[in-house]
Amino acid sequence: MTPAEAPGVTPTPGTTETPGATAAADPAVTPAVAPGMTRATAPRVTKATASRVTPAVTPDAPPATAPGVTPTAGALPRAAAGVATTIGRGATPTVALIGANGHGAWHRRRILSLGDRVRLVGLADVRPLTPPAPDGVPVFADHRSLLAAVRPDIVVICTPPHTHLSIALDAIAAGCDILLEKPPVASLAAHRTLLAALASAGVACQVGFQALGSEAWVRFRAALPSLGPLSGISAAASWKRDDDYYARSPWAGRRVLDGRPVIDGALANPLAHAVMQALASASAAGAGRPRQLSVERYRTRPIDVDDTAFARITFDSGLDVVVAVTLAGEDFIAGEITASGPAGSAVLEYPTDRLSLPDSATDPARERHPAPAPPAHADARAAAVSAAGTAAGTGTAARAGAGTAAGTGTAAGAGTAAGTAAGAGTAAGAGTGTRAGAGTGTNAGAGAGGYLAAGPAPSLIDVPGRTDLLTNLLDHRASGTPLLVPLSETIDFTTILEALTMPELPPPHLLNSDTVEVDGPNRTITGINAVIRAAASELALPSELGVPWARPPITRRLPVS
Repeated sequence: MTPAEAPGVTPTPGTTETPGATAAADPAVTPAVAPGMTRATAPRVTKATASRVTPAVTPDAPPATAPGVTPTAGALPRAAAGVATTIGRGATPTVALIGANGHGAWHRRRILSLGDRVRLVGLADVRPLTPPAPDGVPVFADHRSLLAAVRPDIVVICTPPHTHLSIALDAIAAGCDILLEKPPVASLAAHRTLLAALASAGVACQVGFQALGSEAWVRFRAALPSLGPLSGISAAASWKRDDDYYARSPWAGRRVLDGRPVIDGALANPLAHAVMQALASASAAGAGRPRQLSVERYRTRPIDVDDTAFARITFDSGLDVVVAVTLAGEDFIAGEITASGPAGSAVLEYPTDRLSLPDSATDPARERHPAPAPPAHADARAAAVSAAGTAAGTGTAARAGAGTAAGTGTAAGAGTAAGTAAGAGTAAGAGTGTRAGAGTGTNAGAGAGGYLAAGPAPSLIDVPGRTDLLTNLLDHRASGTPLLVPLSETIDFTTILEALTMPELPPPHLLNSDTVEVDGPNRTITGINAVIRAAASELALPSELGVPWARPPITRRLPVS
């Protein structure tokens, strides 16, 4: 669940990721358990057998349950009364929304905008609705009462992430197809539990990663083979979240609430779309599965989770994906996915559906436009260190002997942005490339403005067209149209999320006042955009870039499944 858009940014319809005004989130919804019932004994209703439902089935092989999850009763009046879980071709599908405040208000508007394609039959939230429910639509204080009373065909679940699994299991037991907000679940065990329940009931689950429904994503994905063997994929975003964002709900910014694990953090919640889009890009490029994660997590206020994070994910093929994001940013970076290869780079600004492809890329649907221009400053690494070093007051962001970027070659030349272009020497070489060289302690080519001031942004074009995920789910029900974001396609995201939320993971490093500028309820890491740009350019973490406030990463192998 994410807040609304930032001032001055026009979101693409269906995008929930664009930052700005805080949306209140729903507190935990605890499903009730009907006396004498367990999920194993609940009736299982499939689309194929919906017309001949019997009151109960034998629990031959109930799905494995995620640790710590107590399955709730699944026998709701719809199944027990023998009501079909799918509708006739001529009927209008019914939809209910669980979690109707906060971002749920966006889902309400979206459901109503579909007109005669669906009929809204119920809303559930533990708080009074703002704005009120439409006339004639009943409101419930808990989701199980809604499921029992209105027996919807489709349920949209927009509750706090740590409540998703239990509510989804109840909806599945009621025979509902589901649109489940991101992040879907917190662990691989929960992911498998949900997949097994879906398969047993014969219902569908679409996950709310809206940007995967855009035409810009389709064209970006189709262009990847034209780039040649990829050298890397990056995701970069710089947003702003104030103190009110972390006060909007008891679980915001926390890892545990009332002894129960909860899910939040820049990578896990507001910028989860950046992670998913980057993972989907790697999968589309044939990189296999993610096998190793190295992550640096930082915070600018006394919360339990990160508001700034850098992650490098290594796949089976050896491809590295780097995600560099912050909620304490300077200039706004909406969210950019960059894939680079010998033939150039493709850039997708996923919240706004804007795209840049090199002329060599295969994209017959577009007119040719300039490839992303490399920054005039070749030394992105030094620029980030310079900006961060100045912010920290250390003066250690040296490359004292390097002079201007023009003296060490441009990014278009051979070598990397670390100064390894032919004739420039390596980043550790004397005279031209050392990060810690003696002298002035500043970077002559970058200055405090860092990487962002060094060169033009990619030339992006608008790519209209985004398929709404609820509309896609309706088409799937009606005619078998493939789901755009089925739960099974989000397994890599769950793998990363589980690694980021392990109980034994230490808290993010708290940055001090030398690094963080406080302006009322806002906090800004001075120089952070330069660090984000450098990390994305070099596929490196801040500690590897020599950023003064950085801490060594936590690295872990990811499970093979």
